[in-house]
Amino acid sequence: MTFLPCTNEASSESIASSPKRDTMSNFLPDSSCYELLTIIGRGFEDLMVVNLARYKPSGEYVTVRRVNLEACTNEMVTFLQGELHVSKLFNHPNIVPYKATFIADNELWVVTSFMAYGSAKDLICTHFMDGMSELAIAYILQGVLKALDYIHHMGYVHSQPYPDFRRWEGVPLWPAK
Repeated sequence: MTFLPCTNEASSESIASSPKRDTMSNFLPDSSCYELLTIIGRGFEDLMVVNLARYKPSGEYVTVRRVNLEACTNEMVTFLQGELHVSKLFNHPNIVPYKATFIADNELWVVTSFMAYGSAKDLICTHFMDGMSELAIAYILQGVLKALDYIHHMGYVHSQPYPDFRRWEGVPLWPAK
């Protein structure tokens, strides 16, 4: 995900005033606590591998995004730092929060909830090969638009509201007007 702070007057809403979800406190930042089960995606110029994993202490299935930091340029590392910082500020039911972020063996690990049905693209390819009804499309878009509205009200612009949320690629950003 890519975010850029807005500079308009409407963005003066305080980030600090929003209640925080206590999501990261229950997941240990230790790679030995996660059993990587299978690869379910790739991204970030093929430097990121997305795994289905099991969090050993609770048995919960999670998604682990692992980015090879040794292969990243300095600009990529700076980009990732900014993304992680900004993303941790968000608290919205339509934005998947991080459960843990840490470095293990020169890899950045980002742990999130496992979304069993995958992305909207996965749903379409698996269950709606002949298309979706307008109602189903409206339901999916409503959730995306609520999240984008929240991000805009927090003073940021998301650069890629794509159906495949596993992609992490830098795209030019423009302040909201």
